[in-house]
Amino acid sequence: ILAIPLSTVLVFAIPSGLPIGLKVAWLVVGYMLWDTAYTIGDVPIYALSTAMTNNPAERTLLISRGRFWGSVAIFLPMFLLPLVRTSLGGWTNTILVFCIFCAITMLPVNFKVKERFNGRGEDKKDPTLKEMVRYIVKNKYLLIFYIAFLVYYSFNISSTMSIIVARHCFGSEGYASLMSLALLAPPMLSALLVPPLLKKMEKFRLFMLSLIGMNALCVVIYFVGYQNFMVFLVLTVIRGIGYGFVSTLLYTFIGDCCEYGTYKTGVDAKGIAFAAHTFFTKFMGAGATALSSVCLAMVGYVSGEGAVQPATLPGHVWALYCLVPVLGLLIALPIFRMYKLRDKDIFAMTKCNEGLITREEAEASMSQKY
Repeated sequence: ILAIPLSTVLVFAIPSGLPIGLKVAWLVVGYMLWDTAYTIGDVPIYALSTAMTNNPAERTLLISRGRFWGSVAIFLPMFLLPLVRTSLGGWTNTILVFCIFCAITMLPVNFKVKERFNGRGEDKKDPTLKEMVRYIVKNKYLLIFYIAFLVYYSFNISSTMSIIVARHCFGSEGYASLMSLALLAPPMLSALLVPPLLKKMEKFRLFMLSLIGMNALCVVIYFVGYQNFMVFLVLTVIRGIGYGFVSTLLYTFIGDCCEYGTYKTGVDAKGIAFAAHTFFTKFMGAGATALSSVCLAMVGYVSGEGAVQPATLPGHVWALYCLVPVLGLLIALPIFRMYKLRDKDIFAMTKCNEGLITREEAEASMSQKY
């Protein structure tokens, strides 16, 4: 509650009178503290869904609502910060106000959320380091899912290149905010639609259809071109709906992999699975940033304000922005196909882990042998 807001304020409260070297050092230390605080908060807040209920459907509902309000939390500052920053007296005062509000909204979790289910009886001990390593190694579907996502998101360079596309394809960096808004606003709707859709469709199927659909739209956007920004914006909004389904369902698969890991090893180490998610997410971001830099260098992009760019740059940047993520999906699809966990089987594993049914009864009700 305190670490994230305080470290955020620290990043924006660099004294103007410091030498440039100390400013850089302040920023580096501040960001490292913020990143550490965020990780410490990110892992347990999503793992809570597995501790609040042992019903996979209820976990999905919790996660979908969490993703909805998370989208709202992204959406509001994009509008409010430019409007209030000057009247509040600059970045430091503005961030201070926002962080106080942030701390207040985080408080109810500590007093209202109940961990009704932890998957362990009173006589069971916390897993040892060796058991946790075994839990990860034996949890093949957790590894398969995140290896596939690591491949896909390492190629997902669209977000890192949005400003460059806005400047060189659409003519102004100001378009970048609208591009981000068009992609980030629709997930609020998607998060609310996930629970009713899962009553009619298997979760992994909805996930794959959304993933393939949003990348198919990338191909459409490429061929439509960048001459008409409004057409691009409409297509991006539609793509954002698919992105919302993917980003919401992603967290539900972690819970499924947790149940599978416990079922296979007898070890309840859900926190390790969610920690792995945070680790892979950071690794994906680093990979996408590195790849975008390599791609820009390959097409002759010159960094720096007022730098003279090759005449062919807009077309090349557009192709990178639209098609490189599609290439990542094509590479990742065979890995995704190796993921075989299905909703019906997760229900049986959960009941077995809880001790409500025997292992033999669980296996008899599953669609396949695990």
